[in-house]
Amino acid sequence: MKIIATGNKFRNFVGLAMIAAFGATTTTALAADTGTLTVNAVEYANTQLLIQLSTGNNYIAVPSAPSGCTSATADSMKIWASQAQSALLSGKRLKIYYTICSSVPYIDAVDIWN
Repeated sequence: MKIIATGNKFRNFVGLAMIAAFGATTTTALAADTGTLTVNAVEYANTQLLIQLSTGNNYIAVPSAPSGCTSATADSMKIWASQAQSALLSGKRLKIYYTICSSVPYIDAVDIWN
């Protein structure tokens, strides 16, 4: 059996496929500057971890990020939340490695610094 898609149906399919393939834009992994950045806030709600640094920038981790973005395991999110809370309470600096995806900084890794 041979199936041939023609006309508007074919163009719609190709358009949707292109959106799915290229809709989520990503960049290479980055790291937040550790010079003087401390933690302002740590929030966990609805399976989303948000860490706000002293610059006011928010970094998030979610278990199911959009296609092409960084998803986090539940264990990773627990560890990162613990590190961020420790840094918040002690005044230590936090270094967050992240990937920008659809204008959102998704957390890849977290380091706590003295």
